[in-house]
Amino acid sequence: MADITSVPEVEDTGSSGDQQESSTELILPKQDTPFEPITEAINGLAASNTRSMGGEATARLIAADFQHMTNTLRETKGDLKEAQRELSEKQTELSECRVDKAILNERVSSASSGRHLRNLSIAVGTFLLGIAIDHSQNGIETLPWFVGIVGFILVITGWFWPSPEAQNVSR
Repeated sequence: MADITSVPEVEDTGSSGDQQESSTELILPKQDTPFEPITEAINGLAASNTRSMGGEATARLIAADFQHMTNTLRETKGDLKEAQRELSEKQTELSECRVDKAILNERVSSASSGRHLRNLSIAVGTFLLGIAIDHSQNGIETLPWFVGIVGFILVITGWFWPSPEAQNVSR
């Protein structure tokens, strides 16, 4: 047995820095259809032993027929995958539309309730201003000022309070 006293030097370590990046192209394996083995077997029989399949013409017709069925099946599977992808996209769009519809329905219901509050504020404010004017003409001095200020504030608030429609448009 040889006695090794030193480790040999490696000449090409691969760390010189001149390596090249491989391509980023993804290579997919060929996907066999269920008829692929049958088609290959029939093509082999048609090529090697045409007599066993009824003669040369019949063998070629059978081989071509199976090849056609295999190609049709492959195309149909591709079409099915495309249809499933489109269906998935449409289902995603439908769910997004449903969410948008729910948001818009909520905005409409809040807009109508906000409008009712604005109208109520204007109506109560106008009523209080009318009471304040009536009481001030009848000689009551302190109460009409307080009621008039509250009525004025309610009317101004009802007029200038931002509507929910304007808030939804700005979002």
